[in-house]
Amino acid sequence: LPLARFDDLAPGLKALAEVWREEGDRLKSILLDSKALSRAKTKPYHPSNLQLSFTILDDWFGVEEPSPPPEVFKVLTPDCMGEHRLKKPDPELDDAFFLQCGGVQQDLDRLKRDLRAAALADAAAFTRREVREAKQQAQLLSFDDLLTEMRDALMRENGGALADSVRGQFPVAMIDEFQDTDPVQY
Repeated sequence: LPLARFDDLAPGLKALAEVWREEGDRLKSILLDSKALSRAKTKPYHPSNLQLSFTILDDWFGVEEPSPPPEVFKVLTPDCMGEHRLKKPDPELDDAFFLQCGGVQQDLDRLKRDLRAAALADAAAFTRREVREAKQQAQLLSFDDLLTEMRDALMRENGGALADSVRGQFPVAMIDEFQDTDPVQY
């Protein structure tokens, strides 16, 4: 499902590509000429770093079918500009193109987060299945398995009879560290 959401972003990416192809020189000039952005050599808005970014972006925006943007796409977003902004104002940095890039980047970040969560959930489910099957084949039970198997047995139809049998065999229980018991143990 999260991958299908990338398709929802395609029209917006195509529109951005069209604007970049038509107005790229103007947009590049805004970023290159702005006095409001840090030009430190290690920062993305240093002229040599920007030129490299522009080359990558030109190639990416030049492709007809949208693909996930390159990492340097972030230089076109208000968030990145904000991170590297000096105290000087520059209203040109509030260009609608940059604002749209920021929206797309936020959508992409959400998509990445959701994909990561889905992948981890799938991996966890796979691991649980594999561990359960391996324990069944080896005929092993962990401490947690003993607790949950007993809880499940007590919850079944004849659970009351089982509880009576256990109480008959063990009329007294000594519990150390009772405050550390979890709901299954209780």
